[in-house]
Amino acid sequence: MPPSGYDAIVELLLLALLGAVASAVTIVSGFGLNTVLVPAFAVLFPLPLAIAAVALVHLIASAIRLVIFRAHINRAIALQFVPWAILGGIVGALILELLGAVPVITTYPLFGVTKSITAVKVVVGVTIALLSLYELRRGDQPAGLSRVGISAGALASGFFGGLSGNQGAIRSTVLIHAGLTPLGFAATGALAAIAIDLTRLVVYGTAGSISSILADGAIRDAITAATIGAIMGALVGRRLLATMSSERLRLVVGWSLVAGGVLIGTGAL
Repeated sequence: MPPSGYDAIVELLLLALLGAVASAVTIVSGFGLNTVLVPAFAVLFPLPLAIAAVALVHLIASAIRLVIFRAHINRAIALQFVPWAILGGIVGALILELLGAVPVITTYPLFGVTKSITAVKVVVGVTIALLSLYELRRGDQPAGLSRVGISAGALASGFFGGLSGNQGAIRSTVLIHAGLTPLGFAATGALAAIAIDLTRLVVYGTAGSISSILADGAIRDAITAATIGAIMGALVGRRLLATMSSERLRLVVGWSLVAGGVLIGTGAL
């Protein structure tokens, strides 16, 4: 049964609030928007459509971040990261279209909502948590990754972004290891996010997901609400990032990634 007018307004307001909070967190941590919004959209719409719809929101939010921080893009890191991320995004998105949905290992209730654990989430969650703990143990040692390390991380980020929407946490894991400044981290991450989002949206569109979204007024309204929230959150996040040193950013991103890895791996996000 479709929601009543009141229920629909409440749903849109909640999506806007989630978009605002997740966008502000994403500015600082480099991930969070997809992770928070995909489960929320999946409650309302079929999972493949939910992932594609959130990809549109994420693309717009990333474009806004890029406009805000564009002067601080690290071109050398971007040139190493983006092409491999695009390749990974193509492969992951094609697999999702073939599967229709990522196979579920098990489900469990959490605060009245059914959560699912998939092999993809376990792999992503464990990888992110372990790499982040390693980064935190390094302390203030000089950061840096080889070209191979950046390329491999970009490929993984794109792949899991296309397959499940969880690109941001792996992207942040790689970029925080690359030793970027806080503003460079935000700018380069936004550019990489746009590249992956455009790639997977093209693949989703060829299978009809985008046309299905454009034909559905409820999904369009949900995308609009979440996008407005994301724009407001980005403005708040910009102020937060301006107060951070590189060391504080490393700690915030590191512990956020540890928590995110655990939540993703257990299916909570």
